[in-house]
Amino acid sequence: MSNFIRIQSYHTDGHLYYTAIENIDNDAKKLEFEGVVLENIGDPTLKFRSKNAKVTDYIMGIGHFPIVSTRFKDILSSLPDSKYIQFIKCKSNYAKQKEEFWIMNILELVDCFDWEKSEYIKETKYINPNEFWPDAITRVEMIDEKTNGRNIFRVLDFPTYIFISKHLEGIILEQKIKLTLVRTQDLTQVVDADPNDPTLAKWGHENLD
Repeated sequence: MSNFIRIQSYHTDGHLYYTAIENIDNDAKKLEFEGVVLENIGDPTLKFRSKNAKVTDYIMGIGHFPIVSTRFKDILSSLPDSKYIQFIKCKSNYAKQKEEFWIMNILELVDCFDWEKSEYIKETKYINPNEFWPDAITRVEMIDEKTNGRNIFRVLDFPTYIFISKHLEGIILEQKIKLTLVRTQDLTQVVDADPNDPTLAKWGHENLD
């Protein structure tokens, strides 16, 4: 059984999330799910829906790069596999200027999805009828020996999801990092990294799809 957890952000009332990254090179936008180093990205500026909302440590915009706080960035940078993460500092329209935000670009897509043990609908790629991708995933199993000890990674077959190790989960829970954890064995099971904020888990349950 896999020991990995999916992470996602939340945007309940009063919490911070963004709607766009402005001043970013169009070619860089196309590389979000490619796992390659971004160069000449431009002058990225985050546009938040509410400039005065509460700051969270992991912020995901729809169809955009994930954004992390300096606090979460420092934790990720201390991990042995930090060489697989590129951080790019962003400007923002956030009212509290002392807060810093970073684009998180996870490098190298990991070919570790267990097609035999996971639960999903197998879809045919339109560009090649002999290739497939997993859709409507309800249970994720990884081939552990192929993850190479990574603590945070994207999966080759569906790079839109970001997964973390049990080790990193422990750090997140201990430090009360503000994000949502989703159990990969059952994607309906959401764990709140901040037990004093029940709306966090509630949002996760309502937005898993």
